[in-house]
Amino acid sequence: MMMQITPIATHSAQAAVMQRLAMGRDVRTASSPALGRAPADHLELSAAAAALLARMDELPEIRQGLVSQIRAQLASGSYELDISSKIESLLDRLAQEL
Repeated sequence: MMMQITPIATHSAQAAVMQRLAMGRDVRTASSPALGRAPADHLELSAAAAALLARMDELPEIRQGLVSQIRAQLASGSYELDISSKIESLLDRLAQEL
């Protein structure tokens, strides 16, 4: 089954891209000078984003086995949470960080 692509853009370069895509051709080889080479992707991070990205290396590894086990328990309704021990553990960790 052939899919029909109808160009929605009136700009000639965009129309040429849509036409080449409809024919299954590489859009970067179209004869339109507006198409030429595909522009390189570029990303700029703010200082705050860069700092967060740098801190990602400090995060502990995800214990996938434990995550899977808890997910299975939640799905089956058999997960039990001991709130008092969790609160105690949380307070201990908080005290260590302060």
